[in-house]
Amino acid sequence: MELDNKSQKRPRESEAGEGIEQPAPSSVESQSSSGNRIDPNLKNEPLNETDLQAFGHVVHVAAADSDDFNAVTVLRVVLFHSATKATEERVISKRAFTPLHMSKSAWKKFNNKPTTKELKKRKLEHPTGALPLITPAAAAAAAAQLDLDSAPRRLRRAEKVLSERTQRFLLVLERPHDNHNQQAVLRTAECLGIQHVWIVKNVEQKQKKFVANRKITRGSDDWLSVREFQTTTECLMALREDNRQVWVTDLSKTAICLDEKVQVDIPAKVALVIGREADGCSQEMLAAADKRVFLPMYGFSDSFNLSVATALLLQRLFLVCPQARGDLPEEEKHHLRLKWYTQLAKDDEQRRSVYAQWVNNPPAPLDDIRPDERVPIVMKKVMKRITQKEEEVQKEFHERMAASTSSSTSTSTSTSTSTSTEQQ
Repeated sequence: MELDNKSQKRPRESEAGEGIEQPAPSSVESQSSSGNRIDPNLKNEPLNETDLQAFGHVVHVAAADSDDFNAVTVLRVVLFHSATKATEERVISKRAFTPLHMSKSAWKKFNNKPTTKELKKRKLEHPTGALPLITPAAAAAAAAQLDLDSAPRRLRRAEKVLSERTQRFLLVLERPHDNHNQQAVLRTAECLGIQHVWIVKNVEQKQKKFVANRKITRGSDDWLSVREFQTTTECLMALREDNRQVWVTDLSKTAICLDEKVQVDIPAKVALVIGREADGCSQEMLAAADKRVFLPMYGFSDSFNLSVATALLLQRLFLVCPQARGDLPEEEKHHLRLKWYTQLAKDDEQRRSVYAQWVNNPPAPLDDIRPDERVPIVMKKVMKRITQKEEEVQKEFHERMAASTSSSTSTSTSTSTSTSTEQQ
């Protein structure tokens, strides 16, 4: 019985390399060694659906007409033929290349980027998810030659963010029910300068470990120190060990209103606890609270959204205690600097070695971290579609206005003519 294309089992990469005809060295290796990997004069060969089905996967990319995948139109690739168990070199279009099995990993290798398999291996070796910077000794040797005026902008931006971080305020999320709300709170906290966020996990949470949704957090979780607890008791013990006063959000009559009319003394270390959306903080947390606080509301709704409430409370605390900004100890700053610089370098080996030189000699922070040019956070094709629709709506509006003006003018003219006739 013949199987359709979807049910056919793809050969594993290890199987593909066994007993198959290897391409001639001149076809691939010479291209890489001679530096002719980028060839703008490539022309693709016809490749129909039958040809596509015959190939099991992409072995590797030999050349392309651009090093930017978005600009690529033609590639020279080595393909594994499922029937002959041999490899064939073909020049194909990007449209034909993209659906092929293992095309993504082949392009990453061609562009010297780590594959998914390599990234998983790296995470096992480095739990922080990033490669280490070069050794402090090597960095110190290079630091003497640093030009402070030539520091990379992203490092100066990191220093500005670091200079505004606080350890005085710690945010605790107790048993958040909605995962989207939880992640929105992380983004809010990071934007306001909070560094430490503790989470008492919801018993219904499926993941054993916190997993961020990048569409919601916008990567803010990468710059936070997040700690998770299974129970409220465990979290309270850790807070007491850290010598923190516990302030919980509560709508009871005993809670203090945090508005501009009330003056409150902010302790040296305070943990602000935000309760669950449905019923607020637990009885255990309320019983252990040093202070209960709430925000005034002036509408019919009896509660704020979780992220909105967090933003208002934290902003109020910073307004009352502006000296909380930038109070991270130097030791923690150095630890965060090591982590952040590594993340900012990403997978660029050369960039990592350059950034490492600045760890012990951090550059001056930016005066303003806002970008020089606003970059849309939506995909280009989505932004293009939105812009086109907005232009169409605007065009229709102007056409209606022109038609209305024309109609009014003609009506006014006919009325004037009629009046003139009657007078005669």
